[in-house]
Amino acid sequence: MRRFYRAQSDQPYTYYEEGEGLEAKGHYWTMPRYWVRNGEVERHLNWKTVLMNTPPFISVFDDMLKAIERAWDPIARGHTGVFVAETTLPIPQDTTLTIENHLGNVVDLPILQNIDDETGTTTFVGTEAFRRH
Repeated sequence: MRRFYRAQSDQPYTYYEEGEGLEAKGHYWTMPRYWVRNGEVERHLNWKTVLMNTPPFISVFDDMLKAIERAWDPIARGHTGVFVAETTLPIPQDTTLTIENHLGNVVDLPILQNIDDETGTTTFVGTEAFRRH
């Protein structure tokens, strides 16, 4: 089992339910390359950026202390009800996701994936993998 942590507030871009986990507000039927284009991940990770569309990403940390550090960002922006949410992947598997990146190159992104018959598939991609490809 792997644990992940996220700074949440009363004004989140992500839904959180204790015992259920996290869910992105953005749901789109688009090719992954739309969201993996140059700079899109960095814009998502920068909380000061105003995004036109809510991305289908959920930023999490595998280190609780980093999530606690990140929690100061929404506090500084005036958000209330700030806390660190925890979610788990019961049976994570290392695999790859084949995508076409913003340059038109087909690449295999290393991912961590959990497939559950009830809740569906959860896919984690590290920021290093995005930046490398």
